[in-house]
Amino acid sequence: MFIVRPVGGHKRAQQSDDTYHHHLAHNRALGPHITSCCTSCFLGFFSPSRPENLFEEALLNVDQKQENEVIFSEVEDETSSEVDLLSASERQKRMNHLQAKMVQAAADGAVRVKPKKGPRRGEDFTLMQALVKADFLLLFFSLVLASGSGLTIIDNLGQMCQSLGYTNPHIFVSMISIWNFLGRVGGGYFSEIIVRKYAYPRPVAMAGVQLVMASSLFYYAMGAPGAIYVVSVVMGLCYGAHWAIVPSAASELFGLKSFGAIYNFLTLASPTGSLIFSGVIASGIYDYEAKKQSTRKYHIFHEKEELVCYGTICYSLTCGILSILCIIAVSLSMTVVYRTKRVYSQFYWRKDDWIYAHLLVSGLKFICLRIAIEDVVHNLSMKGGCGTIPDIRLRKLTRTK
Repeated sequence: MFIVRPVGGHKRAQQSDDTYHHHLAHNRALGPHITSCCTSCFLGFFSPSRPENLFEEALLNVDQKQENEVIFSEVEDETSSEVDLLSASERQKRMNHLQAKMVQAAADGAVRVKPKKGPRRGEDFTLMQALVKADFLLLFFSLVLASGSGLTIIDNLGQMCQSLGYTNPHIFVSMISIWNFLGRVGGGYFSEIIVRKYAYPRPVAMAGVQLVMASSLFYYAMGAPGAIYVVSVVMGLCYGAHWAIVPSAASELFGLKSFGAIYNFLTLASPTGSLIFSGVIASGIYDYEAKKQSTRKYHIFHEKEELVCYGTICYSLTCGILSILCIIAVSLSMTVVYRTKRVYSQFYWRKDDWIYAHLLVSGLKFICLRIAIEDVVHNLSMKGGCGTIPDIRLRKLTRTK
């Protein structure tokens, strides 16, 4: 950057001095240098990929060094006497030509186009490209928590019924299977209404389903009456709805080119969650409560004795933990909703909605314009300038008469 400092002393240079013409010639020769450097710094500062050292990036590229050296040498070779011998129009023409060449060279060296890094949302992804995206990882872990919780309840439903004293647990297993099928049908229909009619992101339907799952699990954890019926219906319905919403959302966000690999990777979320929640949490709590009940009954526990637990305590703590996990899944799904709402608005924004928005904006502009005109007329009337709008019309009519 150039720093302009004042010349010491208070003596003002007169046009009659010999040094006046000498400084004037040098200033005219130095003008294009300063202009080109300032322009290059300005372009480098506002370029899309802002470099660490703006002045170095603003200089010319390596390929253009020779050309720039010629440009600077042309200016430097012109002595003050040569510049003075040129006419004013010729001097201005030459300076404008050199300045244009410098600005063009500086622009070619400073303006950089940032290369595209992989596909964007809605374009075709490969599996490896999707694995490094935050949207895919959020969707996957949300599915691990929610779908894993649903599969844990399905795996342990028979034992839950036995702990509550039901002798025919196969009825509840059949019931949860039926509602699982209905959830796959209803979940797809519900998500299509949200997307097509309101242009909301599809994961918002998944977040709503997970919230219902958390409520039903908390209902069972509280030991409420008829909780096994509520859990059988709601968990089957919500677990099935996940597998109608997730494939559609994955195809919309990550494309159809590698949809098979992406979808099959997402299906790993359900057994992964079930392996952790059912094999570690649910079974561990059930065995602990069964050992505690056996010790209370016989005052001693035998290692070869079959572990059987009775009462809601066997799975109430498990359902409470799964309810918290579903709440975490809701937060992950809503994060995906926040990140992808602009994409879905571009996908499903209807033409009629654009017309309604245009009419709404036009109406707001008309209202604002009318308010502004009324304010101006009111201010003029308060100052005694011309009165109100009816007074103006009356004055025009009287003048015509």
